Amino acid sequence: SRVLSDVSFYVKRGVSTNPAAFNPKLPGTNTEVSSNTTAPNRIYYSKVSQPEAVPAINYIDVGSKDSPIVRIAALRNSLLIFKTDGIYRISGTDTSNFVLNLEDSSAIITAPDSLAILNNEIYFLSTQGAVVVSESSGNPRVISRDIEDLILKPRTFASYQSATFG
Repeated sequence: SRVLSDVSFYVKRGVSTNPAAFNPKLPGTNTEVSSNTTAPNRIYYSKVSQPEAVPAINYIDVGSKDSPIVRIAALRNSLLIFKTDGIYRISGTDTSNFVLNLEDSSAIITAPDSLAILNNEIYFLSTQGAVVVSESSGNPRVISRDIEDLILKPRTFASYQSATFG
């Protein structure tokens, strides 16, 4: 589809096309209507060395299904997933040993575009203030205690989330 929306689209196959050659298999008719699986907490990953090949079974459910993923950031050896219920980390060297851990459930990112990566550390604005998280330190660390009154004031503006960036 050229526009991302909840509208269905149709795929028409030729009469000579073998429906069994596709995964998932095409029905016996020559027109297929799209369907959409909604999983706002799900991360899909590709086949090894095939970034454009993402099988439907290659996914990791991150945290609660009711809490959507807000932002994802990569460090050298792990992937941090920022959700409305906390920060999660996926680490591992390949698909056979991916490990998902809850990093912290109290520092919720408040402005997704405030996130910035510097020296293999992630800085962002959270419910706790300005926070930094890295692979070595583990849990997020609040770094804004001295200027907290300045950081908390802008949160009252209506466009705080969309206007804040790092």
